[in-house]
Amino acid sequence: MTYTGSDATAGSEVHWYYGGTQTTDTQTTDATDNSNQYIALSKKAEFGSVQMTKDGTPIFATEYSDASGNTLATDSSGTLSIKYTGLAASQALVIDFLDISSVTLSEVAMCQDVKVSFKLDEITESVHGQVMKLKKTGATDGTASLEHLDYTAAFLETFFGDTVADASGNMKYSTKYIGAHKGNLIGKRLDASLAVTKKYFIYGAQPTTVDKDFPNSGMYKDSLSLGIDDYMEWESV
Repeated sequence: MTYTGSDATAGSEVHWYYGGTQTTDTQTTDATDNSNQYIALSKKAEFGSVQMTKDGTPIFATEYSDASGNTLATDSSGTLSIKYTGLAASQALVIDFLDISSVTLSEVAMCQDVKVSFKLDEITESVHGQVMKLKKTGATDGTASLEHLDYTAAFLETFFGDTVADASGNMKYSTKYIGAHKGNLIGKRLDASLAVTKKYFIYGAQPTTVDKDFPNSGMYKDSLSLGIDDYMEWESV
C-alpha cells in the first residue's frame, strides 16, 4: 500500500478542546428496549465518546443524533441514542460517555504541544536454573502534558485555580482558594473539507505540575503536566 502525506496527522489539522462531564448510564434492558432496538442516553454525548459493555464485555455502539435511533450522529449534532448488534432483553449495560449538555466544549486558544504517555507497572523475578528473568506487567499509569500561549485564564481554571468575574466581564484568576480540578481534553482532526475524521479523548485529566512562563524575550505560556484516568481514539471509516 502506498501512503501520502495526507494520511499522516499533523498538528495544524487538529484543534483541541476542553470541557464536558464524564457520565455513566447503567441499566438492564427489558422487553421495551428489545422492541425499540435502541437505547436513549440520559444526556447529550459528544459524538464518538460513547464506550460501553454488555454483560461485562466491551462492544461497539452506533451513535444517533435523536433520542429514538433514527438519524446517524455527527460531530455537529452530538449523540442522544445508540444501537448495537444483538440488543435483547435482560442485558446488563454500562454506557460511558462525555456529557456536553451540562458543560460544553471550548477550544484551547493558541494550543501548542500535547503529549500522552502510558507506563505499565513491571514485575521481574529471577528463578533458579533460568538465565532470563520472569516478567509481568500490571496496572497502567497514564499522563499527559500540554502547553498553550498565555491568552485567557478560562482554560487554566478548568484544571487549576479559580476565576471570578463581574457583569462587565472583568475577571480575576487566583490559586488562593481552589487548587486542582479534573477535566477532559478532546482533539479533533479536520480534513480538507473541514469534516472531523479523528478524535483524541483524554479523560479525567488532573494537574500534577502547573507552570506559567514569563520570558524576557518570547511569548508567555502555560504548561500543564496531568495525570489521566483513561484515553480513547475515534476514527471515521
